[in-house]
Amino acid sequence: GSPLEGDIGDLPGFNRTGIPVGIQCEGEKKEDIKAQKLPALSEEEKNQILSSSGFVNFFEYNSKVMMRALSQDDIFINYAGISAAHVSGERLTLNRTFVDEKWTTGCDVIGISFSEMHSELVAVGYDELPEASEEPKGVAVVWNTKFKKPTSEFVFCCNSRLTSVAFARFHPHFIIGGCYSGQLVMWDFRPDKHNIYKKTPSIKASRAHCQNLSPCSTILFVQHCN
Repeated sequence: GSPLEGDIGDLPGFNRTGIPVGIQCEGEKKEDIKAQKLPALSEEEKNQILSSSGFVNFFEYNSKVMMRALSQDDIFINYAGISAAHVSGERLTLNRTFVDEKWTTGCDVIGISFSEMHSELVAVGYDELPEASEEPKGVAVVWNTKFKKPTSEFVFCCNSRLTSVAFARFHPHFIIGGCYSGQLVMWDFRPDKHNIYKKTPSIKASRAHCQNLSPCSTILFVQHCN
């Protein structure tokens, strides 16, 4: 359903059916429409709309939809034709470059994971920049390989260096990160969870006798049978 479903009828300027006041519906007479005028909203009503969760979710979702639509530049591709790469004999060509000037420029890639639910989504883990002391130590970015848009889908941060990253096999909205400290972090990117960030307890805190902690370099999911 629409991200505004259930909320739009409560916004100023809309009736309970979700149709803006003053918009003609099927069966209405033109004379009746001419007599109607769109109400002028006060600044308070405008701010109420702009700050409502329904509008924010609607705007964020549809902004991504429009960005995906505008980024498609090969809608006239001819699958029956011969590509330039085939003619030149090239077997491997550059298709995309994923970069975010704020979060990924100059950072080492420490892990890549594709989503099993949405195969076009890929999570990439990045190490920290040594000179960026005020920035988060660990960053995971979700890129979309299907739509050629310059922005990412999600950006997640943690206060520990990442050494691995993986989409959770048991839930399509969880991303797990392995840390240099040996801890695990988990992000939940469902709309109503607001990118919840959780972290396992420190091994050093629970086992005081452990002096050398190994970084979590690989994440594997094992099915548990009861």
